[in-house]
Amino acid sequence: MALNQVKKAPEVLYLKFDNRYGLVMMAAAALALECYIHAPIVVRFRLRVFNKKFMQENFGEEHSKELKTALPDAGFPDMGNGRYSAKLSYKDWFQFNVAQRVHQNFLEAIGIIIPATLIAGVKFPVYAAAIGGIHFLGRICLLYTSPSPRDRQKSRMPSSA
Repeated sequence: MALNQVKKAPEVLYLKFDNRYGLVMMAAAALALECYIHAPIVVRFRLRVFNKKFMQENFGEEHSKELKTALPDAGFPDMGNGRYSAKLSYKDWFQFNVAQRVHQNFLEAIGIIIPATLIAGVKFPVYAAAIGGIHFLGRICLLYTSPSPRDRQKSRMPSSA
């Protein structure tokens, strides 16, 4: 090796976490689990409104004629405003769309919420864990309140923390 070539040691970045960072990780894990649990709740609504009898009575003949395949289970790919939903009663359409929208809203936000909680927790672990916990509880309230926008407004604030 020539004199002007000095071998450098690799640079390493070390992060030191507060002992309370575990609370932040618990809040982030709870949010991820809650997002995963939302899906079966929406599927419950879907199975109720797009049951086999409804699908067969309204679309069996047309589907068989046009696609020559079996009807899809649970009204897929309709997400609430498609061809299948047009045949629902107003009440069923409304309730299904509220459940679908709550879940979709969560999916849209979770990619920001969890990383923001984890990053903020490096410097402010107690605040980040608390805000993550409030968001978790607010989402539960939002999911289980009535489909009235006025009633959902009560739970929207904590989930917007």
